[in-house]
Amino acid sequence: MPGLVALLVNHRPARLRGHSLIDALNLDERRPARLQSLLARWRVAPQEMYQARPTVVFAAIGQGRAEGKISPEEESAVLSKLLTHWALQSTLQASASCGAIPLRSCGCRAAV
Repeated sequence: MPGLVALLVNHRPARLRGHSLIDALNLDERRPARLQSLLARWRVAPQEMYQARPTVVFAAIGQGRAEGKISPEEESAVLSKLLTHWALQSTLQASASCGAIPLRSCGCRAAV
Protein backbone atom coordinates (compact mmCIF):
# COMPACT_ATOMS: atom_id res chain seq x y z
CA MET A 1 0.00 0.00 0.00
CA PRO A 2 2.73 2.60 0.78
CA GLY A 3 4.21 2.03 -2.69
CA LEU A 4 0.85 2.66 -4.36
CA VAL A 5 0.29 5.82 -2.33
CA ALA A 6 3.77 7.10 -3.24
CA LEU A 7 3.12 6.35 -6.90
CA LEU A 8 -0.20 8.22 -6.86
CA VAL A 9 0.91 11.34 -4.99
CA ASN A 10 4.09 11.71 -7.04
CA HIS A 11 2.44 11.03 -10.41
CA ARG A 12 2.75 13.97 -12.80
CA PRO A 13 -0.05 13.70 -15.37
CA ALA A 14 0.20 15.86 -18.48
CA ARG A 15 -3.01 17.70 -17.52
CA LEU A 16 -1.20 19.08 -14.45
CA ARG A 17 1.60 20.49 -16.63
CA GLY A 18 4.45 18.88 -14.75
CA HIS A 19 2.98 19.24 -11.27
CA SER A 20 2.38 16.24 -9.04
CA LEU A 21 -0.97 15.46 -7.46
CA ILE A 22 0.48 16.58 -4.12
CA ASP A 23 1.38 19.96 -5.68
CA ALA A 24 -2.09 20.35 -7.18
CA LEU A 25 -3.84 19.60 -3.90
CA ASN A 26 -1.99 22.31 -1.94
CA LEU A 27 -1.94 20.32 1.29
CA ASP A 28 -0.91 23.31 3.44
CA GLU A 29 -4.33 24.80 2.76
CA ARG A 30 -5.97 21.58 4.00
CA ARG A 31 -4.16 21.15 7.30
CA PRO A 32 -6.54 20.87 10.28
CA ALA A 33 -5.37 24.14 11.86
CA ARG A 34 -5.85 26.02 8.58
CA LEU A 35 -9.30 24.48 8.06
CA GLN A 36 -10.30 25.43 11.62
CA SER A 37 -9.16 29.00 10.95
CA LEU A 38 -11.15 29.20 7.72
CA LEU A 39 -14.26 27.86 9.39
CA ALA A 40 -13.97 30.41 12.20
CA ARG A 41 -13.50 33.23 9.68
CA TRP A 42 -16.47 32.06 7.59
CA ARG A 43 -18.70 32.10 10.67
CA VAL A 44 -18.00 35.85 10.91
CA ALA A 45 -18.00 36.52 7.14
CA PRO A 46 -19.95 33.70 5.45
CA GLN A 47 -19.88 35.45 2.08
CA GLU A 48 -16.17 34.60 1.84
CA MET A 49 -17.07 30.91 1.73
CA TYR A 50 -18.74 31.44 -1.65
CA GLN A 51 -15.44 32.64 -3.15
CA ALA A 52 -13.37 29.73 -1.82
CA ARG A 53 -12.63 26.62 -3.86
CA PRO A 54 -15.27 23.93 -3.27
CA THR A 55 -12.69 21.35 -2.19
CA VAL A 56 -11.44 23.67 0.54
CA VAL A 57 -14.99 24.44 1.71
CA PHE A 58 -15.84 20.73 1.90
CA ALA A 59 -12.61 20.07 3.79
CA ALA A 60 -13.26 22.87 6.31
CA ILE A 61 -16.84 21.78 6.89
CA GLY A 62 -15.72 18.17 7.22
CA GLN A 63 -13.11 19.21 9.77
CA GLY A 64 -15.76 21.12 11.68
CA ARG A 65 -18.05 18.08 11.70
CA ALA A 66 -15.23 15.80 12.83
CA GLU A 67 -14.53 18.14 15.75
CA GLY A 68 -18.22 18.53 16.64
CA LYS A 69 -18.23 22.25 15.81
CA ILE A 70 -20.92 21.88 13.14
CA SER A 71 -24.17 20.00 13.63
CA PRO A 72 -25.47 17.70 10.90
CA GLU A 73 -28.34 20.14 10.35
CA GLU A 74 -26.02 23.13 9.94
CA GLU A 75 -23.77 21.13 7.62
CA SER A 76 -26.75 20.18 5.47
CA ALA A 77 -28.09 23.75 5.29
CA VAL A 78 -24.72 25.31 4.46
CA LEU A 79 -23.82 22.73 1.83
CA SER A 80 -27.25 23.02 0.25
CA LYS A 81 -26.84 26.79 -0.12
CA LEU A 82 -23.30 26.44 -1.46
CA LEU A 83 -24.18 23.72 -3.98
CA THR A 84 -27.10 25.81 -5.24
CA HIS A 85 -24.84 28.87 -5.53
CA TRP A 86 -22.10 26.98 -7.39
CA ALA A 87 -24.62 25.36 -9.74
CA LEU A 88 -26.20 28.73 -10.53
CA GLN A 89 -22.78 30.35 -11.08
CA SER A 90 -21.76 27.53 -13.40
CA THR A 91 -24.99 27.83 -15.38
CA LEU A 92 -24.68 31.60 -15.70
CA GLN A 93 -21.05 31.32 -16.83
CA ALA A 94 -21.96 28.71 -19.44
CA SER A 95 -24.86 30.84 -20.63
CA ALA A 96 -22.65 33.92 -20.91
CA SER A 97 -20.08 31.93 -22.88
CA CYS A 98 -22.72 30.72 -25.31
CA GLY A 99 -24.07 34.24 -25.76
CA ALA A 100 -20.62 35.59 -26.50
CA ILE A 101 -20.09 33.42 -29.58
CA PRO A 102 -20.46 35.69 -32.61
CA LEU A 103 -22.68 34.43 -35.37
CA ARG A 104 -21.11 34.13 -38.79
CA SER A 105 -22.67 36.20 -41.48
CA CYS A 106 -24.45 34.17 -44.12
CA GLY A 107 -23.97 36.94 -46.65
CA CYS A 108 -27.70 37.42 -47.16
CA ARG A 109 -27.61 41.07 -46.07
CA ALA A 110 -25.78 42.42 -49.03
CA ALA A 111 -25.34 46.16 -49.20
CA VAL A 112 -28.09 47.81 -51.19
